[in-house]
Amino acid sequence: EGARTVSQIPLLRSLLVAGLPVNLSFGLWNVLLLPMAIRALNATEAEYGLQEGLTSVGFAIAAFLMAKFLDRLPEIEWMTASIVGMGIFGVLYALSPNIEFAIVMVMITGFLNAPMGIARRTLLQRNIPRAMRGRVFSAFFVTRDVTFLLGMAGAGLADVFDVRELMIVASVI
Repeated sequence: EGARTVSQIPLLRSLLVAGLPVNLSFGLWNVLLLPMAIRALNATEAEYGLQEGLTSVGFAIAAFLMAKFLDRLPEIEWMTASIVGMGIFGVLYALSPNIEFAIVMVMITGFLNAPMGIARRTLLQRNIPRAMRGRVFSAFFVTRDVTFLLGMAGAGLADVFDVRELMIVASVI
């Protein structure tokens, strides 16, 4: 019933389809962060941990700001700016000359992730019929998780291809 509702409401259908490559790239990006930091940037495990932690700090800062500024732009514009920004800073991360620069770039991608997530949830909550929210959210979650896992399956590619190039591919997607 949730999938049927998604297929019947154009905005929900568009969000689902547009989310497929984004989730795929997020899955690939996330599994490449460790080999990128360790192999390409010669980071220590502590620096890798700092990178991961500061990504979350960036997300939290942006989430607090979104509470104040969400109404300044329509949700679709927040999502678009957020995804494009994450792609740009993801490429800059892939081209990082050192771990310090990389940490700043990945913190910015964390910051840019929040507007996308908040705007997407807002659109979903406003456009899903109340009686179907649980089923539709389930359809979105299953689709998100499957495409995320497909992206994660690309981790083995880092044994064949240069991890920086794979990070660029994930960011461009």
